[in-house]
Amino acid sequence: MILYNRRNAHMVWLLTLLLAVMTIPANAQKRRTTKATAKKTTVQKVDYSYWIDNPICHVLVADSIVVDRDSIWSAVPLPPHMGKIFTDKETGRTVHENEFGDQRMYSDRGPDGTGVIYSQILSGDKWSEAEPVHIGGNCYDFINPFPMPDGQTLFFTARDSTEQDGKHFSLYTTTIDTESGTYLAPQRLPMPFNSDEDDLYYIDDEADSITWLVTTRRQPAEKVCVYTMRVRQPWEFYDSESVEPAKLKSLGELASIADTWTSAMEKDKVTAEAKSLADMKQTVSTYGISFVVSDNVTYNSYDNFSSQEARQLFAEMTEEQKMADALARQLEEYRTLYHNSSTEARGRLAPTILESETKLKQALANVRRLANDIRRMEQK
Repeated sequence: MILYNRRNAHMVWLLTLLLAVMTIPANAQKRRTTKATAKKTTVQKVDYSYWIDNPICHVLVADSIVVDRDSIWSAVPLPPHMGKIFTDKETGRTVHENEFGDQRMYSDRGPDGTGVIYSQILSGDKWSEAEPVHIGGNCYDFINPFPMPDGQTLFFTARDSTEQDGKHFSLYTTTIDTESGTYLAPQRLPMPFNSDEDDLYYIDDEADSITWLVTTRRQPAEKVCVYTMRVRQPWEFYDSESVEPAKLKSLGELASIADTWTSAMEKDKVTAEAKSLADMKQTVSTYGISFVVSDNVTYNSYDNFSSQEARQLFAEMTEEQKMADALARQLEEYRTLYHNSSTEARGRLAPTILESETKLKQALANVRRLANDIRRMEQK
């Protein structure tokens, strides 16, 4: 007989509690005692400093098309005044020939195995021996020369020993020094024309305000992308302080051509102009002249000159004026690029700007001197 008292009641309560705990399933006990832990997620940060610190040109890309490397010119409808590009059947070289068919440029392997640009002139019915084109600066392995109709400006593709150890081909521009026959130190084109992949052609049809960019960026082997665009002249650059870093990156890479559109109307206008070039028939251009001899006399034809010497001087003056115009255009682009570049890039640009300014002053002085000589001859 067990007597009930307060002490016995306490012992019964403890035994009941112990039995209850022992009969709870192990996994249930674990669920009760394990604290929930928050899942950790790592947010990867994007470094936009490169895109903020480097100038990116304003462009409006109307269209892009992917073609085989050997079909580039089916997607670039060169107007007649920009000459023609063709593949030489005998050598397999890609050759640029000017509008008049009397000057050629192409690239070929030099003695060291790297690319060299060569030029030829038609004399009578025979092409001259190929002469290497001398370009200063750090460029090497030159390919894809494209001279502008002014005869002074040259765009080309090359590697640069100071740019990623020449890993990729980049686009450059330079202007000829007519006195020495060599070209000034070239400048690498800004983004979005250049990228961290091979960029092959920059073709600027200033007369029709259309530019074509040929690049391998984001393309499989043996394919290229041809962008049809309008480039503001002289170059204008996006303001890195007012444009979001992510959008700057997209604009610099041409990741989305829609990001470059200022309006659907402007985009359609560029598309229509490019299509009209594609539909244009090859025609031979004729050029007149306009030279003021005196207050009452203006020549409109070479036949107006009274002497062969005056005609030759006028041809020299015309070439000097072309050079002056080309230098003035590039100077404007270089100065704008300088204003939007880093301190290091400005250091590289400064000597070229100073040299171009000197050459421009000299060219303009030569134009004035030749014009005065021609007037004296014709007023005798």
